[in-house]
Amino acid sequence: MRSLFYAIFTGIAQLPMKRIFLPACLLLLMLLSCNKTDCPDKIYELRISLGNDTEYEIDVQLYPKAAFLSGSGLYRVHSIGGGYSYPYFTMEPYSPGMWSYEYHLYTTHDTTFSPSALLAHVFDSIAMEVYDSTGTRIFFSPDTLINYTQNPYTCDTIWEFMLQETGYPDNDCENWAQRHAYRYFIGSGCRVQGAGEF
Repeated sequence: MRSLFYAIFTGIAQLPMKRIFLPACLLLLMLLSCNKTDCPDKIYELRISLGNDTEYEIDVQLYPKAAFLSGSGLYRVHSIGGGYSYPYFTMEPYSPGMWSYEYHLYTTHDTTFSPSALLAHVFDSIAMEVYDSTGTRIFFSPDTLINYTQNPYTCDTIWEFMLQETGYPDNDCENWAQRHAYRYFIGSGCRVQGAGEF
């Protein structure tokens, strides 16, 4: 290894100065032009999601406010930039190993929201149908709760919280993001048995 460096160095030293000067100047100019000081600050996000903690599939119908709807039946899922989704989906039943699976509802860079306040800011209401033996229907809105014991619109303490730190590297920067992730689980222990229809 030492002899390789010696050979390279002595080979360069034997080249005429004109042949070395221009490439060396270009290389030095390239190195000095690299500037990582313009990397963005850390990005802060607040995300709300749903999770299924039952043994049944659950159909979910979201009713976003008009300001979040697009003309093609989709709604905006992020406060900045792109990202649209259908306002309906089916949550798969819980199974071991899927504890981290979530159904993303909305993400914002405004971390002053509580999860309940953000849910009320984006959605008028949420309707669900549980594929259990009775086909239980659940309904949430800021002032209505049907067939469930806890309303995600009115209680922040029932949301599961996780602080996530992630990096999104590109050519020049390691773009860091800190996400305040809140997830609301639909669980079999919270359903009101024998409740009326809506």
